[in-house]
Amino acid sequence: MHPNGPWSYLKGFGTSTLFKWSKGGNNTSKIGYNYKKMADYSSLDENLNTSNNFMLIRYAEVLLIYAEARNEFSGPDPSIYDVLDQIRSRVGMVGISKTQTKETLKDIIRNERRIELANEGHRFYDIRRWKIAPNVMKTVYDITNIQVATRVWIDKFYRFPYPQIAVDLNPKLKEAQAAKGY
Repeated sequence: MHPNGPWSYLKGFGTSTLFKWSKGGNNTSKIGYNYKKMADYSSLDENLNTSNNFMLIRYAEVLLIYAEARNEFSGPDPSIYDVLDQIRSRVGMVGISKTQTKETLKDIIRNERRIELANEGHRFYDIRRWKIAPNVMKTVYDITNIQVATRVWIDKFYRFPYPQIAVDLNPKLKEAQAAKGY
């Protein structure tokens, strides 16, 4: 959702109601944009007092995992283009050019993951696995160009520290913990 975009999926609101962004409050986006992704507003009323199934993995993610692994193993091949085209064609996007190098296809697959899996909790692990965090962890500004978050990256963040209880139980982990920078 973006400022002045329609709230067309909410029951009772119709298509004439527009999303208004305002600063402050505890239920507004700091950057001015919000997600409608994976929200079934047509069943909102029925689901308010029931449990919901939570999606752990989607077929599109399986396809992206395959494309990334296959490209890393053997470089571009028709099966990679096929799975990327499956993901893109379901939303009406054109296919990927079949003339990519291994490196350009790697960038395309990473971008597809960024877009397809947005707001699903994968980016946190992807940027660490690909070791691109210093390039993408940038300061965040809202739609009025006011800084809302400063992000700092330290390479020790690539690895999590051991849980303190494990360090307390095993003194040898103290040295390993220190070697990680924690």
